[in-house]
Amino acid sequence: MLRFSCALFLAGCLLGCQPPPGDATGIEPSSATLTWGPCLSRSDGSSISPALRCTTIEVPLDHQHPDAAKISLRVGRHRSPVSTSAPAVFYLAGGPGQSSVEMSGALFRSDLRALSPFDLVFVDQRGTGGSGCALPCPDDPAHYLTVDAAHDLEWVRKLLGYDRIYLLGDSYGTRLGLELMRQHGDAVVAAVLDGMLPPDVDAVTASIRLLDRGVEQLVADCQASPRCQQITTDLLADLRRYRQKVRDNPRLRDPIYPAYAFEDERVYLLELATMLRHDYLREQVPRSIHEATLGHYAAWDSLCSIVWAEVTADPLYGSPFALAPGLHELLFCTEQLPNVDWTQASEAAAGEWARPRDVSDWQLWTATCSAWGVPALDPSLRAPVRSDTPVLLLSGAADLNVDPAWAAHAALSLGRATQLLLPNFTHCTAPYNDCVNDLVVSFLSAGATGMDTSCLSELVPPAW
Repeated sequence: MLRFSCALFLAGCLLGCQPPPGDATGIEPSSATLTWGPCLSRSDGSSISPALRCTTIEVPLDHQHPDAAKISLRVGRHRSPVSTSAPAVFYLAGGPGQSSVEMSGALFRSDLRALSPFDLVFVDQRGTGGSGCALPCPDDPAHYLTVDAAHDLEWVRKLLGYDRIYLLGDSYGTRLGLELMRQHGDAVVAAVLDGMLPPDVDAVTASIRLLDRGVEQLVADCQASPRCQQITTDLLADLRRYRQKVRDNPRLRDPIYPAYAFEDERVYLLELATMLRHDYLREQVPRSIHEATLGHYAAWDSLCSIVWAEVTADPLYGSPFALAPGLHELLFCTEQLPNVDWTQASEAAAGEWARPRDVSDWQLWTATCSAWGVPALDPSLRAPVRSDTPVLLLSGAADLNVDPAWAAHAALSLGRATQLLLPNFTHCTAPYNDCVNDLVVSFLSAGATGMDTSCLSELVPPAW
């Protein structure tokens, strides 16, 4: 996901807080024959992938009452080309609010094609893509929480006939994966979770600290690199100098994107924060900002044009990375908001690189949350997930969408967790790297003992 998502981070439910679907009533998913057809993009109607086939599966709106109202889920599946009885990897998309089915196209274009020994299953979370309804809608939003989505995955697993499944989740998908492990742990063989989002972290305060952490990490990486030191011996001074420059004398640029042609301090901070979230932009910051402090703006303006091309493209529609805005807001209000420590948030807002209105902007948004009318979440739903399922936790050392330290935090209650901190990686870029992709496939196939991590020492450092 290319834009920073305010409600990117969510929570879950303790084992036993709701019965698994069918456990209380004896009702199980119907084994009726499913009809499979092409998976068409909801943005332009094109085929997402020729090998991906889609169907519709009915699940209970309320899994505690599986014989009552139903909703439909869009489910995509890519069958293994090497086996007719292959195990399944369920892909869990981020956001919250991304469509797993729509995101499948991006995965097929990555090196995850190496997962040929597995069936790949993509379930649009209720409230996203082709599943349920687009919130707000007549359905009770209290049944559109992460725990409901976890029960949906278990229902789909049973109906498709998989005894146990593997999980591959990124960003918010890690949160959903943890919840599935908590609710239906016996059904999960192993999981790879990239860009960890535990249920008990304060993501609002983390987002306010985002730019301070990003600048600190970038400066440290530059200081450790002889190549970067040849470009600038004091990157922090360059960043500060240019900030002061546009604060005192806002600069009018070539108006490719008219709304952002006027670069003042506010726009500069937005640009810098966006650049530091993406590895291919981040590594260009030292040279371009150093040149800009000397009055040579071509490289900096070129980077900014990429930033604003992303920002001005509506992130909610017309893209595989699109978010379902209703679900996105609902899950922030119900599952993340209770985690916020506003005292710590205010302290974070005093950081050198925090934007002045960060706290007030968040509080203004939270004031709208009561409109959802959803009961307060039981505090137990925000407790750490405890599981002995083998889990590979991937973290980018330069990830600003989530705090890399959250993987270690989550691992405290995961009895069989293996952590990999990937130098210079940002958010959920691991599947597009040959080394890390091989490690993912090795872990899913043979567990942690099957991984050879020596290739990590050969990762190419930033070009600067």
